[in-house]
This record gives sequence, C-alpha cells and structure tokens, in this order.
Amino acid sequence: MKNSTKTGLAIIFAVIVFGGSGVISSVFAKGNNKIKNMLQRDFEIKTTEINESFTDIKLEEMDMGFYIRKADDGKCRVVSPERTDGSVYHAVEVVNDELCVIRHDSAGIFDSVSVFNVENMVEIYLPEGEYGKLTAKNGSGRIEVDEGYVFESANLKNTSGRIEMHSDVKGELTADNTSGRIKIENVNPEKLVANSTSGRVVLTNVKSDDVYAKSTSGRTVLNNVTARDIEVKATSGKIELNDVIAENKLDAENSSGGVTLNRCDAEKINIRTTSGSVKGCVLSDKIFNTKTTSGSVHLPRSVIGGECDIHTTSGSIKIEIEN
Repeated sequence: MKNSTKTGLAIIFAVIVFGGSGVISSVFAKGNNKIKNMLQRDFEIKTTEINESFTDIKLEEMDMGFYIRKADDGKCRVVSPERTDGSVYHAVEVVNDELCVIRHDSAGIFDSVSVFNVENMVEIYLPEGEYGKLTAKNGSGRIEVDEGYVFESANLKNTSGRIEMHSDVKGELTADNTSGRIKIENVNPEKLVANSTSGRVVLTNVKSDDVYAKSTSGRTVLNNVTARDIEVKATSGKIELNDVIAENKLDAENSSGGVTLNRCDAEKINIRTTSGSVKGCVLSDKIFNTKTTSGSVHLPRSVIGGECDIHTTSGSIKIEIEN
C-alpha cells in the first residue's frame, strides 16, 4: 500500500514538473519573441522645420530625453526619433503661439518599455533670444536646456530623469523631480523652487527674490546664491551652503542630516536639525541663540548683529565668524 502510494505520487510529481516546465518554457518563449520583435522595430530620425512664429514652448515625453540646444544657423527645428511602424511618434506643431512637441504612443505596455529609448533624445534647436513660458514634462528621460535663452517662466517636471537648466528665467522657475537630480545655474528668476525626493539638488550662481530648495534624502547644495529670502529643507540628506547671502531671512531645516555654512550671511539665520550637526562660518557678527540636548556647542564671542538661531537635538554646533 505504501509502495503504490509512493509510485502514484512520483508519477504526479513528474507530470507537474515536466508539464509545468513546458508551460514555463512556452511563456518565456513568447516573452523572448516579444523582446525580439520589440528590438527589431526600427527607429528613424525625423527633422521638423518650424517656420511659424511662437512665444511659448510645451514639451511632453515619457522616456526619451528633451534637449533644448542652440540653433547656430538661426533656424528652429525639432529632431526626434520615431518608430517606422508609427507606434511611437511626436506631434510637432505651433498652436496658439505655442510650440508643442508631444509624444504619442500606441504601443502596448510591454512594447513601450524599450532599453534603448532611454538613450534616444528629442532635440529642439532654438535661436538664442527671449521666449515666453517653457513647460516640460518627462518620465525617465532627461530635461536639459542650454544657455543662451531668457524665458518669462519655466516649469520643469520629471520622475526619474535629471533636470538641468542653464538659461535665465525672468519670472518663476520651478523644477520638480522625484528621484532624479536637479541642477540649475546662472539664473536670475523672480522666484526659484527646486524640489526632489531622493535626487541631489544643486543651485549655482543664482540671484532671486525668493529661493526654495528641498531634497528629502539627497544632498542639497547652494553655491553663490543671493536672494531676499532663502529656505532649504531636507530629511536625511546633507545641506551645504556656500557663499549664500539672504537680505532678509535664511532658513535651513534638516532631520537626520547636517547643515554646513561656508561664508554665509543674512539679517536673520534660522537653522533646525534633529540629529545632524551644524558647522561653518558666517560673514558678520551675530547674536547667537543656540540649543542642543546632547551635542557640544562652540561659538564666537559676539553680542551685536543680526539674529542667528540654531537648534538641534543631538547634533553638535560649531560656528565661526570670518573676518
């Protein structure tokens, strides 16, 4: 009885293993054919000349990079990769004084995930000069704007690709990213907002009325930034401020990361951390108000100047005044 039972179980096991492996092999074979067909689909590079005048620019993509580049010949054009079967293409047109470059994708979810899409890029060649509103939205591809332009405003949004802005903006400049890096330099907007969840945020050579920079877990770095009010926030990433001057207020808030000040100043400096240390130097005398639970405190002797409030729970505080 026991032997017959074992024999029966062995037969059932063999059927499951070999039959199941056949099913699995069939599934993988279909998947491989999908991948093969996807990779065999051809892309062609299409150039669209823009002869109509426009002021604003609107860009929408999923995984290809967006690059705004200088048109050395003074002619505006869009160079974009398009699938020859028409499943992925970019509609390029001027509508209501706005240049629109919008991706259209009729491929399935599996076919849309292409390992080489990330390497492709949509290039917008523009003559140098002034433009209106710039709006760019992407998923995993890069958004990058060359120097040589002045926009009335700019709103750049990405999910995992990096954002790089090298041209000036008159009004509000907003860069919002989830896990990609944000790099902004040589701009003088009325207001600057840079926000990333896990990517690094780096602002360099910025003059503005209001500056707000935040990275949850990535490093936040400000280099040579001047504004009326500056606010920097982080959760676990470090905050590094180099040559940062606020006419009115400089606020820096971090939870577990530290805050470093190098040649910074403001009428009122307010720094809050939980476990991160605060260190560095300011450019003028301050009336220091510090509080820490378990960390050490080292401050210069100063009883005049603007307010400098530094509060941390377990981090240390070490500030100097640079002569």
